[in-house]
Amino acid sequence: MGLRVSYGAVSATSVGNLMLTWEKLMNAWATAINERKPDALLPLLADDFHWVTSFRHAPIGARLEDMESFILTAPLEAFEYESTIHNGEDTIIGTHLITWDGVPQKVMAAAILKDGKVRKYHHMIKPA
Repeated sequence: MGLRVSYGAVSATSVGNLMLTWEKLMNAWATAINERKPDALLPLLADDFHWVTSFRHAPIGARLEDMESFILTAPLEAFEYESTIHNGEDTIIGTHLITWDGVPQKVMAAAILKDGKVRKYHHMIKPA
């Protein structure tokens, strides 16, 4: 028999391939928006999720309970991962592209993580 050593609890963000990365989060957003499938994104959001947003058509200060209707009715024609700036255990940061009213726009955002899920999401759309 081998020696078993316990290192305590392991969060989803601390296990290599289970870690929530910017690319994984953006791919979930893309599926949710492009295919109007809330279940692609909602499991990645914490129960106390808060979206601090500059997007004028989204509810300001959106909570988890607001997200399903936003995903189903958002006036976005496309959503696409662009680049990762930082992947960390507590924060992931990057950019993504949206098409809104036929105009492609770049968005920079940061997600604050708690227990492997997005607790807070901040973003800013690059001015046209």
